Order: sequence, then C-alpha cells, then structure tokens
Amino acid sequence: MLFLIFSLIGDLIDVYYTSNIYHIFYFIAYVNVFLALDKLYKHFMLFKFNKSVLIDTLIFCYVFIYTILLFFSNNILNELYFDIVYVIFDVILLFYIVMNVLKMTSELKIRRHVMYIIASLIFYFVADLIYFVVGSEINNIYTGFADILYCYTALSIIFGVYHLLKKGMKDTITSYIKSSLKSRNLEVYFVWLYSILLLIFVISYIKLHNNFNLNLDYTGVYVLIFSLMVFRMFSNIKIITQNVKWFEYENIYDKLTQFYKREKLPEILNKIKMFRNRVYPISLMLIDIDEMQAYNSKYGVEEGDNRIRTLSALVDRFLGEDSICVRYGGDEFLVIFIKKEEKEVKDRISKLTRYVAEQNKVLKEKIAFTFYNLTLNEQTDIEKALYNVEIKLSQKRIAKKQMVNELIEEKNRKKLEEQQVEVLKSFLKIVQLKDSYTEGHSNRVAEYAILIAREMNLPENQVKTIYTAGLLHDIGKVLVPTEILNKNGPLTQEEWSIMSKHPIYGYEIVSSLNILQDVAPLIRYHHERYDEAKEGFSGYPKEKFGEEIPLGARILAVADSFDAMITDRPYRKGMSMDKAVGIIKQEAGKQFDPKVVEVFINIIEVAMSF
Repeated sequence: MLFLIFSLIGDLIDVYYTSNIYHIFYFIAYVNVFLALDKLYKHFMLFKFNKSVLIDTLIFCYVFIYTILLFFSNNILNELYFDIVYVIFDVILLFYIVMNVLKMTSELKIRRHVMYIIASLIFYFVADLIYFVVGSEINNIYTGFADILYCYTALSIIFGVYHLLKKGMKDTITSYIKSSLKSRNLEVYFVWLYSILLLIFVISYIKLHNNFNLNLDYTGVYVLIFSLMVFRMFSNIKIITQNVKWFEYENIYDKLTQFYKREKLPEILNKIKMFRNRVYPISLMLIDIDEMQAYNSKYGVEEGDNRIRTLSALVDRFLGEDSICVRYGGDEFLVIFIKKEEKEVKDRISKLTRYVAEQNKVLKEKIAFTFYNLTLNEQTDIEKALYNVEIKLSQKRIAKKQMVNELIEEKNRKKLEEQQVEVLKSFLKIVQLKDSYTEGHSNRVAEYAILIAREMNLPENQVKTIYTAGLLHDIGKVLVPTEILNKNGPLTQEEWSIMSKHPIYGYEIVSSLNILQDVAPLIRYHHERYDEAKEGFSGYPKEKFGEEIPLGARILAVADSFDAMITDRPYRKGMSMDKAVGIIKQEAGKQFDPKVVEVFINIIEVAMSF
C-alpha cells in the first residue's frame, strides 16, 4: 500500500510540476517494496520454501536480463540472445510448474500452486502494459515478449485449473485464499511481483522518451534498486535454509533432551529390520527417572525439566556414542546399542551408574533412576522384545518401590498400589491401541461379568476381581501380530495357533503385578471348555475343565462369547440377541457352566422384557 501511495505521489509531481523531486518518492516506494519482501520471507520462513525462492530468483534474473537487453535490441544478434535466454528460463519455470502440478498433495504445495497462478496473472498484466501503455512506438522484440507472456500465462492457468478440478481442491483453495487475504500474505507477494512490473514500465518509458539514452541519475537509481534486491534475496535464502533445517530438526528431535522423538521410533525399528544382518547384536535399554511426579510437585515443572535434561546429558555422554537415544516417555529414555556385545554395553552402564553415584554425594536432591537392559540376536522380534523390556522395567520399578515401602509405615504402601494402578491403565491403553475392537469389547464383557457375579451373590472383592479380569481378559493380544488380529476372514491353522496363546500371554503379563495375582488365573482359563475336550471342539490352553476352571473364568467365558456373537465385525454382521441366547443355552453343560448360563439367561430375559 505504501508503495502504491508513494509511486502515485511521484507520478503526480512528475506530470504537473515536472520536478526532479519525484525521484525521492519513487525511491521511498521501492524501499517499501524491500520491507514488504522481508515481511514475505518472515511469513514463510518456517516452511520448506527454498524451491519457491529459487523460482523467485529465476524470475528476477529473467526480468533483469530482459531489461538489460532492452537497451541493445537494435540488431538481430542481440534479439537472438534474448530469445535463447527466454527459452532457457521459461523451460525451467514451466517444467517446475508442471512437476508441482503432478506431485501436489499437501496444503503447503497447494499454497505454492496458487502463488504460481497469481504470478501468471501478473505476467499477463505485464503483457498488457507493453501493448497498451507503450503501444506502437516500440519494435518487434517488445511485442514478441508480450506474446510470450500471454502464452506463458495461458499454460500456467490451464495446468493449474485442470489440477485443482481433478483433485477436488476447490474448497481448500477458497478457504486458503480467504485466510491469506486476512493475514495479507498474498498482498505481500503481489507487491514483490508488481514491483517488477513497475520497474519494466518505468525503464521502458524512460528509454522511449529519452531516445534510448539513459542519464547517470536514472541508471544509478535502478542499479541501486537491483543491487538491493539481489542482496536481500540471497540473504533471505540463507535465512530460510537455516530455518528449514531448524524446522526439520524440531520434528525429529526432542527439544529438551536432544534425543529422537518417540514418534520416530517406528521408523528407527524399521531401518533396524532392513539392515538386520549389519546391526546385530543390539541391546535395548530403558531408563526411568525415579519419583519425577513427586519432584515436580515439590520443585515445579521447570526444575523437573532441568533434572530430565541433566540425566539425558549423562546418558548421551556415557551411552550415546554409537547408539540411538529416544525420549520414550516424559521421564523415560530408550537407548538402542547397535552392533555392541553385551559386555561392552554393561561396562558403559556401569560407568554411568558410578558417575551418578559420585555426583549424588554433592547434590542436594539426588538423581535416581531405574533401568533394564536386554541384548537381542537376529531371530528376536524387536517389538516384542521392547514390550518385554517395558514389562521388566515396570517389575523392577515396582520391586524397588516394595523395598522402600518395607521400611516405612503401612499408610505409604498405598503409593505402591497407585503405581500398579498406573501400570494397569497403561495395559488398557496398549490393548486399545493394538485393536480398536478390543476396547469396546473388553468394557462390555466386564459389565456382563459383574452382573452375573452379583446375581450369584459372590463377595464384593471377588466381584471386583472378575470385573478387572473382564477388562484385561484379552490383554495378551498385544503380543499377537496386528495382521492376525485385524484379518478379515478365517485364520489359518498357523495363525490360530498364535492367536490361541493370548490367554497365556495375558497371564504372564498380569501375574507379574502383586495387585493382580487373583486376576491372572481368570485370564488364563477364560477360553477353557467346561466339559472334557471333544474332538474338534476343545478349549485352550487345555489345562482344566469343569469345576477345576475358576468360577470367574467360567463367568468370563459366557460374557465373552455372548458379546462376540452379537457384535458387528468388519468381516461379518453380528447375530441377533435371540439367536445368541439360543446358542448359549445349547452350550450349557458343554462349552459353558450350566449354573452360570442359567443366571445369565435370567438377566438377559429380564433386560429384554423392558
């Protein structure tokens, strides 16, 4: 806006007063263009805009060379030079636009594409300027240049509109333009290109009205303007490149610890799998800073961050060489040792623990951490191994807590239970992330089970145990491959063999926690068959039958089967409740405990009568 105002003032002074003072206003106008250009780059410095800067540079060079050749276009040779320069630059520009059209998917690329369409319209305005302002006074090279600009504009817009219609991006583009207009991003871009348009016009006008001879004053102004533009353009390219690197760095690394972010872990594990024979043996070490929640409550989050930063620096110093460090959680670090023997890994860990112990002698608030390390060979499933490391670390952390709690009063033992409840919540989250169906299914099974247990007048503590087992009865599925869990169709014999192990997996996970000792057997036996195994109809893991099966597991078997039958799955429609109830009745005394079936049927019939 300031550019237009000062340019207009300069024009008025030139027309009505013919005073050289109008040069000052033109100069101020172009200074505002430079400021606007700076604003443009600051708006986009966090985006990968370096290719667009390259295009801006090509456009600038193109116009600059054209402007220079304007003064030497009185012979065929120089006109040929200009045509060659045009072909080179235009092919580069057009090729890049076409490539963007073919590859465009993200919003950022849409943004660039809109900018190029707008730039094409600016070229159209330049062509109009050449035809209607300068008119017939110029020679063929000018009108030829205008024709080229018209063609360039048409091609750009055709490619752009075709792509936008094909990809259905109309709404996205519309909303983007509206938001850009509000933030004035497009306005800044217009000022940058419009300054080129005005520059061509002013130089052409002066050339025509001064018999193709520019005086020193005019030449000096334009040389200064172009020099400043070149300087600002390349300095901004440097700034943008630095900021793009910073932007990419922040997406990969955690700001506090400078370790890899947790989100990058799947990519890291995939690369390890790709180069399996080159990186093994590997060791997984999970480190957890003790009592961070209590520390944050006492000293504040900022001091807590300093504590995390301190230990992460020590981890990097003693363990980081030739290894991969990941911030695994808020106060947890994962260190992956690549191609390191177990002895070397243990030596490094020993050095770290000794150093921290020495530092704790002088620190007011001592740093304590718990870790678990596991060395793998090529045949090990790395995801399963990592999960086992998590479990072992939880056990070690809880065991550490237990040792402390033995020395304090009974009231503080409640903290251990709270820690175990947190582990329980983590288990539930793992189940939900692994299989979205399991989340709703587990909740419903737990609700059915608690209704049956209370109807059978079981003690309240046993009712709570059965409810917890209902929530966790399928937790062993976290160790079953996702492709088997989510398969749309019947499982093969090999796949079924893997799937049928999930009660044992669940038992092993849950039995490691003292608070869940009574829950573990219910999870292990909830798929056992009540009668003795019949050919083709055996339960699993085939260890118990009849009254040997814990009552809670027999209750879960009915609740689990009923919900599985009436729930829709991707590969089949759920049964009606009547049909499912009929099957439950038929299996009383066979697959299910008849006493449990009788209670459950009564509950369902009462519920259906309302």
